[in-house]
Amino acid sequence: MNTASRAMTLSSVGTLKVELKIDDQKADVNTYLLAGSETTKDRYLGELVFTTENEPVKVKTLVLGRADGANCTDSDVLAVRLYDKDGVMVAQEGVSANGHANFDSLNYTFPADQATSFFIGVVAKTINAENDPEGTATFGHTIKYTLATSTQRTELGLSTTAVTAEGVDSGSAITMAEDVNATIADNEYSSWKDATSTEAAITGSVLNSVVNSLTDGVLTGGTNKTIGKYKFVFNNGTNRTSINEELKAKLVELKLSVATSSAEVTNVQAYIEGQSSIQTTAVAIDFATKIATINLTQLTGDTPLVDGEITLVIIGDVGSPGTNAYVQTSIATLSTDFTYNGNAGTGSNFTGPRLDVIEVIGGTLSN
Repeated sequence: MNTASRAMTLSSVGTLKVELKIDDQKADVNTYLLAGSETTKDRYLGELVFTTENEPVKVKTLVLGRADGANCTDSDVLAVRLYDKDGVMVAQEGVSANGHANFDSLNYTFPADQATSFFIGVVAKTINAENDPEGTATFGHTIKYTLATSTQRTELGLSTTAVTAEGVDSGSAITMAEDVNATIADNEYSSWKDATSTEAAITGSVLNSVVNSLTDGVLTGGTNKTIGKYKFVFNNGTNRTSINEELKAKLVELKLSVATSSAEVTNVQAYIEGQSSIQTTAVAIDFATKIATINLTQLTGDTPLVDGEITLVIIGDVGSPGTNAYVQTSIATLSTDFTYNGNAGTGSNFTGPRLDVIEVIGGTLSN
């Protein structure tokens, strides 16, 4: 008598690691976030790496908590978003009063035996935009996230960990735990003590780019010679002041590097192209550093308040140049050498625009 038999395959229960990282070039720098806008594709706050083994894993919930040192609230943040590697949004949630984001119905299935990245982005509320009842963001408030702490989860009324998951094939719950030694093991996620996102600071006006706009030319001696031109592009979105005026950026300071050969440059000044009658006070070039520190707040009246595209013209007195002489200006270290205020001059100034550009080299005048 033959007895039929069935073959049974026992699969291992899946495992999951969730790591918050900031070493990907899409999410490795602090930024200024224009109020009323969302994070751009190459300026995310952080990367969440979900690594699975043995079977596909469904991440059911995910909780992000406001990091220590940040002060954003639900008055500042409209939504926190998760994006895939191609910049496609896969989930979004509003935030609690203290800025925490509870993705309580994420229910995203990650394929087996792979590492998959989600990137953290945010949408900021406007600052006093017309006809916007949610235009409540505050200039200078900062946004940073971790995987939520136990205290933050309790605040949200949760008794679960910051990540909950289950194996898709096995149907088994995966018990997740917060990492305790800065080495993410199976079924662990990054601790708030060890892994924090980058920072996005809310601003009413943001500097988007700085480029040289002076064409190389012939160097001649004389007074009030143009030795540099730099184009700045600002954006203030729909943001407005508390008295319903357009919220503009305010120019504060430029540390201009000046390289010369035999030509002596003195009395360095700046003005905004088209407004040559309003100039900063003339300054000397520091002998040791070769830097002329220009106080842009000396542009009188509302002149330092800017939006859109402006060109800053640099002039100086050039002594009689010798043979093969040259003058070239630059903003040598953009992160320290240009300061502006993103709130019409109120609140803290931004030293360094948090752009990807390190240095802006000006045109060369030579003979």
